[in-house]
Amino acid sequence: MKAKEFCDSRSVPFLLVNVPDVSQVDSVRWAEKLSGLGVPIDQTNVQASVDSLSNFAKRNHITFVDLRRTIIRSGGQRLYFPLDHHLTSRGHAAVARTIAEKLLREYKSLIE
Repeated sequence: MKAKEFCDSRSVPFLLVNVPDVSQVDSVRWAEKLSGLGVPIDQTNVQASVDSLSNFAKRNHITFVDLRRTIIRSGGQRLYFPLDHHLTSRGHAAVARTIAEKLLREYKSLIE
């Protein structure tokens, strides 16, 4: 919350961005990850964690950007490198477009 307060005091937009790891865009990898952690698969799901973050943002008047859907629509796990699971250039391009669109929608008056 200190980061938001810092930005607010300077009239700088603050965004909370959900950047999913590869397991959060691939149900098989998600199940493997939970299994490896000893968490029963039926007790949690990816969307629940995103919803929790989104609800936190709403309660605290924070602009929230969920990149999970963007990544799934744009190619899913193919947008990540296979070995280190960082986004590829295609992944970064999809993410950048989504964030730019959100900024333009939410803060258009700041750039006019």
